[in-house]
Amino acid sequence: MLSREPLFPAAIQACMTTRSDGDLGGPSPDTRTFRKHMFHKQIEVPADPVFMQQVHGNGLVVEPINGCVADASVSARPGVVLAVRVADCAPLLIADAAGERVAAVHCGWRGLAADIIRTAVAAFEDPAAAHAWLGPCIGPCHYEVDRVVRDAFTNAEGFEPVRPGHWRMDLRRVARMQLLALGVSAVAMSDECTYCESAKYWSYRRDGTDAGRMAAMIWRR
Repeated sequence: MLSREPLFPAAIQACMTTRSDGDLGGPSPDTRTFRKHMFHKQIEVPADPVFMQQVHGNGLVVEPINGCVADASVSARPGVVLAVRVADCAPLLIADAAGERVAAVHCGWRGLAADIIRTAVAAFEDPAAAHAWLGPCIGPCHYEVDRVVRDAFTNAEGFEPVRPGHWRMDLRRVARMQLLALGVSAVAMSDECTYCESAKYWSYRRDGTDAGRMAAMIWRR
C-alpha cells in the first residue's frame, strides 16, 4: 500500500493511489469507482475520503469536512479517511503511537516554508511517539528552484546549487529535517520521484495542466 510503510500502530490503515487508480483531482472525484477499485486490490476504504481544498498554506482543520480550506487535517474518529492530494508535492501521513489520532499533510515548498509541519505536529500530545511517512513526490533530480524559494528557508540542508541563482530542492529531505527538529524521529520515506515514474504517478511539472492527482490517505480502523 505504501512505499516503505512506516510502523503505524495496528489500529491505523494507510494507502496511496497511483495513476492506475484514477484521477482524484477536481472538486468532485469519482470516489465510488475509486473505492470499488481499491476493494479489488484488497484495500477496503471504509468511507469516502475527506478531501481538503489545498491552498499551499499552513492551515489545519480538526475533524474536517469535505472541501474545507486547509493543507493539513487531523482526526481522532474511527473510520474518517483523511486524504491529501498531490501531483509533485510531498504527502505526509502521521499517526500517534496509541493509534488514536491521525493527520494528513500537504507539503509543497510554500507550505514547508510556512511551517505546515509544525502546525500538524502540534496537534499530537507527544511528537516523540508519533510515526510519520513521506510519500512519492518530485525528486531533486527534476526540481530546480530559484532564489525566491531558496530564500524562504533559513537552513541550507536539502538545497544543492546547480547554477547561479538556482538550486535543486529535495522536498522530502526538507520535510524530514523539520519533523526531526520537532521531535518526530520515526520517519519513513518513499524514494520514488513522481516526475521520473511517468507510468505510475502524475506529475504537474512533467504533465502540466493535464496532470491528474494521486491521494495519500490515513484512517483509524
